[in-house]
Amino acid sequence: MKTTTTGAEDLGSVRENVSRVIDETSSLNAELAKELISAYDRESKLLGGINKREKEIERLRTKSRNEMRNSPRSMNGSNGC
Repeated sequence: MKTTTTGAEDLGSVRENVSRVIDETSSLNAELAKELISAYDRESKLLGGINKREKEIERLRTKSRNEMRNSPRSMNGSNGC
């Protein structure tokens, strides 16, 4: 951000400088907001994939436990040795 620094600025120069600073800050904030939204979207997709994977793992574990409980070996007390 460039501003005049002569110490002898008139009111017009000060207004121009303030306006320039506000415009630049506004542009930077808009760019940052876009980056944050993009990052949020990426993270949401990653988290969604992780949650789906964890649900599938839990489903498979539950299925495996149920199959072990219902297998003939577990019903007669044999440990398979």
